[in-house]
Amino acid sequence: SLSNHAGQTRLPDLTPVVDSFLSDMAHVLQKSDNDSQTLADSVRRLLEVPAGTLQSRLRPMVEDIAARLNKKVNLVVEGASTTAHRQTVDSLYYALLHMIRNSLDHGIESEVERQNSGKNPIGTVRLSFRREGEQLKVVLSDDGRGIDPEVVARHALDKGLVTKEEVESMSQDEKVHLIFRAGVSTTQKVQEISGRGVGMDVVASTLTKLGGDI
Repeated sequence: SLSNHAGQTRLPDLTPVVDSFLSDMAHVLQKSDNDSQTLADSVRRLLEVPAGTLQSRLRPMVEDIAARLNKKVNLVVEGASTTAHRQTVDSLYYALLHMIRNSLDHGIESEVERQNSGKNPIGTVRLSFRREGEQLKVVLSDDGRGIDPEVVARHALDKGLVTKEEVESMSQDEKVHLIFRAGVSTTQKVQEISGRGVGMDVVASTLTKLGGDI
C-alpha cells in the first residue's frame, strides 16, 4: 500500500489489471462461442440429408400406381442435392405421397386422353427442392388436367364445409385451397388409390407441424 501526505493509505490503481483481465475473458468467451457455433454447425450438418433421397422412395410408388391406373408417368426431381433436416425430409415423404397419389389419379389423364388433346402420352410429375434463406421450398407440379376451382368449391359446398355466400366471395385460389379441407374430394366415386376425401388435409396439417405453409 502507499501513503499520501495526510498519512492516509492510498490503494494502487488496478484499472489496467482489471482491463487486461476483462479483455482476456472476452477473448476466452469469444473463442468458446466460436467453438460452440462450430460444434452446432457440425451437428446440424450431420442431421441434414439431401432432399433428393426421397426420390428413391417415391419413384417405385409412382411406377406402381401408374401401372395400376394404366397410365404412363415420368417422375422428374430437381434440386436433389438440396439439404434439409432428416426429420423434415422424412415428414415430407408422407405429405408428398398423398399429393402425388392424387396427381396420378386425378391430374394425369389417360394415354388416350392426352393423345387426343395433343399432349405427350407420357405424363410428367415434377418435384423440385431449393433453399430460400433458412427455408426449404418444395414445388410439386404435373402436366395433367389441373384443378377446377368450381368443382372443388361445389364439393365443399355439398359437404356443408362452406356456405353459398362464402363460396361466392372466394377468389379462385381460395376455392382451390378448399381441397385441403378434410372430406373434400373431386372424384365421383371412391377408388382404391384415392377419392375417400382424406389425404390432402393430412398434407396441410403435416406442413403446419413442420412450421411451413402451402
